[in-house]
Amino acid sequence: MLALAAAGCSAKKGPLRPEPTDEQWEHVMIEPAATAKDPKKIPGPQPKLVLPGDGAEITAKAMAYEQDVLVFTWTESAADSVYTVEVAVDSNFTKVILRKTIPRNTLAYRLSYSGRLYWRVRTDAGVQSNVHSFSVLGG
Repeated sequence: MLALAAAGCSAKKGPLRPEPTDEQWEHVMIEPAATAKDPKKIPGPQPKLVLPGDGAEITAKAMAYEQDVLVFTWTESAADSVYTVEVAVDSNFTKVILRKTIPRNTLAYRLSYSGRLYWRVRTDAGVQSNVHSFSVLGG
């Protein structure tokens, strides 16, 4: 007890909290600063989808080489934009398999799906990209 007092510590501390999980940290770090409902948010230009390119065909071998991680990239809309990336199995986005909000214009995501997929990006100011499709070829 004397050593604790000398070091400026107290022996009567509450229970230690466990380290947050990656998902908890990501949630804290990605919390958007503004939303589309924020009247102060000025919309930037429409994000342009870059990778995967529209109509791209990605082989199972290429996906295995990349450990099933697919990198999505697009142009920035505005310097302070927060983006929501959506990937769906249909062009109307009724069957979304990925929806992720991030503060940057790239997303590496482990994708375990084969077939045609559609993706788009929307900014926190409500500006939406065009829809692109790509295929993950099995076998």
